[in-house]
Amino acid sequence: TGLLQAALTLNGLVGAFLLHPVEWYMKKVRYCTEEQLQTSHGQDGGSRLSESKIKISEDKSYAPVRLEEAGEKSEIQLLELSENGKAQVENESNLGSKENARIRADVNINQARAVKTNHLEKEGALSRLIQLLDVHLLKDNTFLVLVVGISLAASAEYTFTFLVPLILVDFDFSLDETAYVMSLIATGDLLTRFLSPFFADWLKIDARSMYVLGLLTVVASRSVILFRTEFHAMMAVGLFLGMGKGVRTVYMNLVVPAYVPMDKLASALAFQNLGIGVITLLISPLIGMLRDVSGNYTPSVVVLNLATLLVIFVLVGDRAFARRKQRGIVKHAK
Repeated sequence: TGLLQAALTLNGLVGAFLLHPVEWYMKKVRYCTEEQLQTSHGQDGGSRLSESKIKISEDKSYAPVRLEEAGEKSEIQLLELSENGKAQVENESNLGSKENARIRADVNINQARAVKTNHLEKEGALSRLIQLLDVHLLKDNTFLVLVVGISLAASAEYTFTFLVPLILVDFDFSLDETAYVMSLIATGDLLTRFLSPFFADWLKIDARSMYVLGLLTVVASRSVILFRTEFHAMMAVGLFLGMGKGVRTVYMNLVVPAYVPMDKLASALAFQNLGIGVITLLISPLIGMLRDVSGNYTPSVVVLNLATLLVIFVLVGDRAFARRKQRGIVKHAK
């Protein structure tokens, strides 16, 4: 079994080496705007076809151009960038003619580049590293709530996953019975990973709500373990535990990307993974100590459930606070 898992992992390594940048496969599209084809006659009586206005454009990408000075960010405007370095403001009709819009966009881009270059030259190595890692994301309270909450819930789940076989053995389950329960956990996990996106799309549920639903299922399944230790009951618990684990696993990786901008996604996920690692290192010895002191896994399961419930309350409270704040802004605007 270990060799098979190692082989599968090596296949993933080969696949990672074969990944190519998306830019290699972007198609260049040529099109014409305000095309006027004029036929002019030469001295030899022939005809010559000339194009008065032809615009060749590449595939466009959208990127925000920002000015960063004295620790403050001011976003200029979302610009439509093309490969030749030119730019057009998206709503050109509000800025006059297309030519004026293009000139204004060029000026904004040049100003942004000049300010950013001067700012980076004045900064030290530490400041450049902070800017590179997008440490300013930690100033966002909602982002902090999401990262800490997801990290705590993920750490509790990982720790409990390693404890499940030990808990079943502690309940005097045989190796075969333990294997059956673990197989049902894996089955529920796989099925839910496949079906949960369709379920969420059908009911129009966002990623954070689905994540909270998965956490609730996991907490309920863990709680049943504290009161029912029969084999058939544990099989049902294992199935629901796997379902909750599947939903949590799928939407854990979608909550943060749904909140942060695309250009900050790599740094945001790095902070999330760092939080998972740090909290796991802190919580695992505590769970082991509780098991050694009490002689059973009941206090450990209770602590893990309390940690997960805390995450649920924080996520729900943050959502409620944000909606209340938004309603207050709309009411004040009216």
